[in-house]
Amino acid sequence: MVKIRRGARLYYTLIGHKGFHYPSNDNSYQLAEECMVPHLNWVETDPTKIAVIVTLPDDPARVMWVSKSDLLG
Repeated sequence: MVKIRRGARLYYTLIGHKGFHYPSNDNSYQLAEECMVPHLNWVETDPTKIAVIVTLPDDPARVMWVSKSDLLG
């Protein structure tokens, strides 16, 4: 589990080459409050972001990406 700061930007996932997940640079969601989410131990295609599982309001759990600089603790 990782803790993400309030106001952090979460980036939606794009499915790319051979089914790999990549962070979108255009489509994102801003967190209204601090939260704890599961971290996925995936190979990182962008060394500045990590993959997490997030459930958004009115949306099922999904893989999203968060900047490492937005992690707390």
